[in-house]
Amino acid sequence: MERRTLLRNIALGVAAGPAAGIVGTLALNADQRALGALADAPTAGRYTEATAPTVFVQGTVISRDARGILLSNRNGTQSLRLSAVTSVWRETETTAEAIASGDFLYVQGRRRQAENSENQATQHADVPIEALRIWANIGWYRGQVSAVEADHIRLFLGNGERTIYFSPITALFRGGLTSERFTGQLVVGQKVEALGMFVPGGDMRATRVWVT
Repeated sequence: MERRTLLRNIALGVAAGPAAGIVGTLALNADQRALGALADAPTAGRYTEATAPTVFVQGTVISRDARGILLSNRNGTQSLRLSAVTSVWRETETTAEAIASGDFLYVQGRRRQAENSENQATQHADVPIEALRIWANIGWYRGQVSAVEADHIRLFLGNGERTIYFSPITALFRGGLTSERFTGQLVVGQKVEALGMFVPGGDMRATRVWVT
């Protein structure tokens, strides 16, 4: 499953197999609170489901301040507007203050239209997106365990290997919804899926590991 597909499923509350556990773990509780707060929040520009549908954008953070973030992507740049209803995942549920320059973000939000806007072109690329949900540096790997070490496993992906680190918050799922703290209790040859935060070099620090 590609990261874009995975995150879109999380945002929509749709998943199957091991990824089904991700939905509740990463998104729904925090996002239901965020969407409820958004419905009650005053806004400078009027928008509705019809005028501001949900959009998905991604890119690398090139600058940020307390009110917003500027992303760079293949289409150029995109500004994000932060608010009290913005939920952020960066290895765990956190706040927008944890986002740093160089982070790769995947964002679900709404492209706002000022009530008095007369230029239809401003409804598109130049209009900031009000961020509802942000995932920073999120990654997902599926492969076969090739080595088990004290603080990480090596995962063979079919076209190379990656290191999957674990931490005190890493949870292991072995055939059910009940998890246990992951401390490396795997053996070489097992097939697993891992979700977590990418670290420099393409390796990952996992938050969830599923034996498949």
